[in-house]
Amino acid sequence: MYDSKFESSPSQKKKRRELAKHNAVHDKKYGAASRKGMDASHTRSGIRYKPSSVNRGSKTDMAGDRRARGGR
Repeated sequence: MYDSKFESSPSQKKKRRELAKHNAVHDKKYGAASRKGMDASHTRSGIRYKPSSVNRGSKTDMAGDRRARGGR
């Protein structure tokens, strides 16, 4: 179940807008088929495409995850 209060927050809306814009630019350049089954992932080095299954299970490439485990 989604947390609608969190998802409707300005920060999450901004993040979704950023991803949608990135996807549109990518699709125009490479075509939508090039990211089939992929998620745009926020990593240290910017937005990268990863397979959905890998991105949703990642624990090391998000700033909050690193901080929670004592890393930077």
